[in-house]
Amino acid sequence: MITCHTVRDEPEAAYFRQHIRAVWSSCQIDSPRPPPLGTAWVARDSANRCIGAMHVDNDEDGKLLVEMHATEPAALTPLLNCLPSETECQFEVGRNIRDLFLSVVRSAVLQTGPMGPLEFVVFAVSPDTHMWVPQADGVRLLTVADICCARHFPSIPYYSMEPTREIELAADDAESRVYGLVSDDELRAYATCRCAAGSIWEICNICTHPEHRQRGYGKAVLSYVCRDLLDMGLLPRCNIRANNQPSIRTALAVGMTEYDRRYTYTAITPSSGGH
Repeated sequence: MITCHTVRDEPEAAYFRQHIRAVWSSCQIDSPRPPPLGTAWVARDSANRCIGAMHVDNDEDGKLLVEMHATEPAALTPLLNCLPSETECQFEVGRNIRDLFLSVVRSAVLQTGPMGPLEFVVFAVSPDTHMWVPQADGVRLLTVADICCARHFPSIPYYSMEPTREIELAADDAESRVYGLVSDDELRAYATCRCAAGSIWEICNICTHPEHRQRGYGKAVLSYVCRDLLDMGLLPRCNIRANNQPSIRTALAVGMTEYDRRYTYTAITPSSGGH
């Protein structure tokens, strides 16, 4: 028999410990939102072993964002039953439960755009990793004083926000940072990172100016971000689209390790949902 209950331990921490040889600190979820939003659910078997976990949050439009992990397929349906029934959600699942997830939701998977479901490669780095040391100078944490250097950075496909706006928002947000490589008063490459939960920080928007590519600037920024986060006791991870080979090569080059494949689906929860 599988039982599910809410916990305050972020399930990603245990997932990291399982897949990376390092000691990771527990992460806490501090959210004013009532369950099931902003909470983690854990599924346990009859021997009280944790065999699955699910984190539920919501986006600005109120849609449920559901991240699921499972070490045994039997945990999937009980976890889904903790969600409101017949509710449209954005699910993120790992490759070990992808096929089972699709069989459970069946035709409830919605093809909401021409790209269909998205596949991401998830990278992480542990404190004992030998990081690639960049040769480029000028990489630093960006502040509002650097906005003038970023004004001429071109728009990049799939990135909804300009670096100037990213820097402005990070200046007022303790859980967001923007790093960049500035040379001759010009932003050559940058990366944003945000707190995902507790000590886990997501590195995203790794961009290099089109006129300055193939010079190691992206690697320099990513390596600096990873080392800075690790020095603060934080855990860097990075989700990269599976078809973005340049960014994947950059992550591998600096010493990051692939530990999962993640698939994002928009789907309707089963009618047997519990809440």
